[in-house]
Amino acid sequence: MISLEKIEKSFETTSNKKFSESKKGMVSSAFPDATKAGVQMLKKGGNAVDAACATALALGVCEPQASGIGGQSMGIIHINGKTICIDGSTRSPSLAIPRKFQNISDRSLGYMATTVPSTVAVMGVLNEKYGNLEWGEILKPAIRIAKKGYRITKLQYDLQLRELENFKKIESQSGAKYFLKDGSMPFEPKDLFIQDELSELLSYLAENGYKSFYHGKIPKIIDADMRKNKGLLREDDLVMIPKIIERDPIIGKYKNVVIKTFPPPAVGRILLLILMLLNQLPPSTIKNKKLDFHHYLVETFKRSLAFRTQRPYDIATYKQIDDKLLFDKTFLKHLSQSIIDGINLSSTNNVKFHDEDTTHLSVMDDEGNAVGITQSIELVYGSKA
Repeated sequence: MISLEKIEKSFETTSNKKFSESKKGMVSSAFPDATKAGVQMLKKGGNAVDAACATALALGVCEPQASGIGGQSMGIIHINGKTICIDGSTRSPSLAIPRKFQNISDRSLGYMATTVPSTVAVMGVLNEKYGNLEWGEILKPAIRIAKKGYRITKLQYDLQLRELENFKKIESQSGAKYFLKDGSMPFEPKDLFIQDELSELLSYLAENGYKSFYHGKIPKIIDADMRKNKGLLREDDLVMIPKIIERDPIIGKYKNVVIKTFPPPAVGRILLLILMLLNQLPPSTIKNKKLDFHHYLVETFKRSLAFRTQRPYDIATYKQIDDKLLFDKTFLKHLSQSIIDGINLSSTNNVKFHDEDTTHLSVMDDEGNAVGITQSIELVYGSKA
């Protein structure tokens, strides 16, 4: 049985058991050092976009198992009364064609598994178009954390230990040399992890702008390394990436709350489907002891995710799906009732463990601007290349 009360209590952060609150802005992320980076930007006069970008870039330094400048980022911002979705979703190198991936492991491990990184471009575009502070300013916390180091967490130790064999599978051992202690063993919890090379790279980006990650000497170095190790990413792929797509949000309603969320290729439509189904549940059903609401909630998530799998969405591949289906009352009522009728209260199916390979952050400022950014490297510590 899932206890939502226990989940809510686990988020309490203050000593007097009250939720954290602020009238001047709020930053939430998975790592304290990164959260502090965002708060620093707000204190310096930055808006929610500046704080979110600083937090995201800092997360790539101190939470490298889940994100980094070699990964992808997607953001949804509400600024000056307008909501905009910034699409930096995963893009494959131009050389990545199916016949080159006969070995399944090549799709997830090693140089061949490397995709075209969008994170730096997303942060650069957000800061350039919607931020108040200079690009170099929002990079300062990430540079400082990389140079001075941060303390390895118990989670990071556990994940490094678990991924040890995968690190060793990479012929060049580049990932192992970078992330592991002496290139061979996990760092212990509370060990100081310093990243001098990353600090130098971030300093270069701060001085030369975000586009220098995609034009000039950096993509040439990446290209050469890829060719040396049979990777597929090329300088031409990187040159094309800075043009980030802006999309309009899809909009729904849960009770009296208007929801604006990310359209495909992100999974915002699944969030809306879940909320639309919860709207269908009558109060009398919730009060029925034979149907536990928490169980219904779990089944709704499961069915909605199955809906996503059955109805894939890729603008380049699939015929566009009409999102009006999500607001069709007959469809929603039928699906909701089928969930109620199909619930097995004695079910003990195990929930598959979800890896810590993606992270999310949320920021609001005192002007009502809000930013949510999700960034990922696909697998824990990425491709290990």
